[in-house]
Parts: sequence; C-alpha cells; structure tokens
Amino acid sequence: MSHHFKKFEDGTSRVYNMIGVIQNKQAGDPAKMLALRCLVNMFKDQSAIFILNGKRELVVQTVCGMLTHAKANIRESAITVLLNFSIQFLMKDDPEGRTQILSGLSALSAQKATLDEQSKKRFEACVTNLIFKNSEGKDLASTLGLL
Repeated sequence: MSHHFKKFEDGTSRVYNMIGVIQNKQAGDPAKMLALRCLVNMFKDQSAIFILNGKRELVVQTVCGMLTHAKANIRESAITVLLNFSIQFLMKDDPEGRTQILSGLSALSAQKATLDEQSKKRFEACVTNLIFKNSEGKDLASTLGLL
C-alpha cells in the first residue's frame, strides 16, 4: 500500500477515488464499506497519513455522513476513521480537526444508547481522545451531548 502513497499526487487521487465512492448515492453498501475500510487502513502508513491530514476536512465531512447509516458495519467503519484521526491529534494537535470531528460525532449523540457494542466503544474512545488535555474540546463535547 505504501507504494501508492509515495507521491502526494498519486495518493491524493486515491483518496478522492475513495471519497467519490462514499459520496456516490448509486454506490452499493459493499463498495462504501470497502472505501471506508481503505481509509481506515491508510492510517498504517506515514505517507498516507500525511495525505489524509492534508485532505482532513473533506475526508471527515464525507465520513461523518456515514455515521447515521442504517448498516452497523458502515457506521463502525466511519467511526473508526474518526478514531484514527483522534489518535493522530494526540500526537500532533489540530484544534480545527478536533472541532470538526466533535461536531460530526454529534449526529450520534442521540443514538449513543442504541449503538452496537463495538461502535459505542470506538465512539467513546474517539471522544476521550479529542477532549484529552483540551478544556475547549471538553466544553464543546459537553455542549453537543457527547459526554
């Protein structure tokens, strides 16, 4: 996989391809699931992480649209992408990214109790990472009903 992300332009086009599948209303659920899992797996390679961070706003916006999907596997994959971003933010702070993800997760605040066990654990870990040593993030999470 890392070979495909060595050149920024090649990696960026691959991210856009995956985003395109997720945004395509005619794409089937298996295709969307595969695209989300590919995004999740990109966090295993530093070159890919660099590209994801560069396109974070688009990726997070697109992935947040899948948080309320009818299928639990797709919701779980979407939450995992956001969880991976939250882990990156622990290493390199991104206040704008934290705010964007917390706002996106607010779509799940009302459904928190009905989430499957894996999604609930990932959701809680993501929120915990995003508010870690961050009073502004904690206030926002509290306001959005995430805590």
